[in-house]
Amino acid sequence: MPESAEWLFVGLGNPGEKYSATRHNIGFRVVDEFSSSLKNQMTFQTCEADCTFSADGSILVAKPTTYMNRSGDAVRGLIEKFNVPVSSVVVIVDDFNIACGTIRVRRNGSHGGHND
Repeated sequence: MPESAEWLFVGLGNPGEKYSATRHNIGFRVVDEFSSSLKNQMTFQTCEADCTFSADGSILVAKPTTYMNRSGDAVRGLIEKFNVPVSSVVVIVDDFNIACGTIRVRRNGSHGGHND
């Protein structure tokens, strides 16, 4: 397993069948598709996340196995374990404040009320 990654893509959602088809789990669905496109990937679990590494070790894709409000613990652990610069972390998450089907890309964000 590589010791570092250039990029970390994290899809947020909640574990379990109850949430699998909900809008809240769009992050999981996006990274599942992305992971399946990586050639010769390596899959494993670490830092409370299901992970996929690209064959060259430059891209780490993760789905925290915690509930949404604890996903920061998994992301922090992955950043530290794989020496990923914070500027190279991409988080995919739903946001009920924007229209369904809309994609917004931004450099900074907040917890969105999940960790008050």
